[in-house]
Amino acid sequence: MKVTSRVRRWLHISLIAAVATAGVIQFQFQQVGSPTGGPLRLQRIDLLFLNEPAPSLAALGIEHRPTVVVFCEACATPVLKHTAVVLSRDKLIASQYALLKTTDQVGPGYALISSDGKVRYRTYDANPAAHASEISRIIKHIP
Repeated sequence: MKVTSRVRRWLHISLIAAVATAGVIQFQFQQVGSPTGGPLRLQRIDLLFLNEPAPSLAALGIEHRPTVVVFCEACATPVLKHTAVVLSRDKLIASQYALLKTTDQVGPGYALISSDGKVRYRTYDANPAAHASEISRIIKHIP
């Protein structure tokens, strides 16, 4: 029996589709560790858009005023006038702010939240307390 080029092409396409489907199924059921202890879902990793609503405001106790959220396990927080400073060591919240390292370490870093509850700035910083004057300059321009 002679196999025509049309049948051969159909077999190649079917094989590629089957392999791709198997890969997607394996990825969907693969158990990968995450900060919450469950499987890792498709999500943005190490990316946080500015001007988007800040995650976990209630859990951090942030009210309607500019706030600096410091993420670290062992660092001093900056002392700022007229600005709330919150320290978090929570791995889940740190991952939401893209400040959880691949070594499962929180920060060190900080995020600036505006009075309307949006992320305006986020960065890794080994010593946020030493950079209080720079943080204050940025905060002055945040609503």
